[in-house]
Amino acid sequence: KDTTMKNDEPFCSNLPITQPVAESNTRTGMQRSTTGSDQASHAMTLANGGEPMGRREVEKHLEASLPPSIVSSIKPVLSSDYDLLAYTIEGPVAVDDIQAAIETIEEFSQPASAREIGELIAMVYAMTAQRNQDQITMDLAITSFGRKLMEYPADVVRETMTKWPDRSTWFPAWHDLKGELDWRNNRGKMREALEKKLMDLNKFNTIRKF
Repeated sequence: KDTTMKNDEPFCSNLPITQPVAESNTRTGMQRSTTGSDQASHAMTLANGGEPMGRREVEKHLEASLPPSIVSSIKPVLSSDYDLLAYTIEGPVAVDDIQAAIETIEEFSQPASAREIGELIAMVYAMTAQRNQDQITMDLAITSFGRKLMEYPADVVRETMTKWPDRSTWFPAWHDLKGELDWRNNRGKMREALEKKLMDLNKFNTIRKF
């Protein structure tokens, strides 16, 4: 992996290494979605002049849509190279705020369409060399890639796939591609931290009942 590539802008505005994020959504015209993922996706497209937003733009708009208590209590865990490894939730946070944050992250993490994913895979295939595999094996691999890519946010997939031919001569093995996807998927790391905090709170509340 190219060690010069740093995740130097993890989305969390209370980090000193992060550029300030707008205090509200007024400038972009975005409002927090209350009717599901379709509305969030539509808002993200409109806010960028009809074009899908890039990963960091989506992350900034997501942060502006999270409950303030979540933004102030979530802390990054960074590697020695300042790559974002995980998040932790510090201090007391209301269960309702955690649940609202998880729902918001889901709304901002919708996958790309099957058609777009197919086009991205075809682009990488055309721009890279393939190892010695028969066509059936390659077709199966591409089909499997498509299914796995549906598990990631659309903007994360777009960025990973469009940058891959500049980073490698070869069509990727899934292990290598997954590493790039996970490295960029800050929303997944944030959701994991929130779900862990929610589980801990539920356990604590259950114990208190006895």
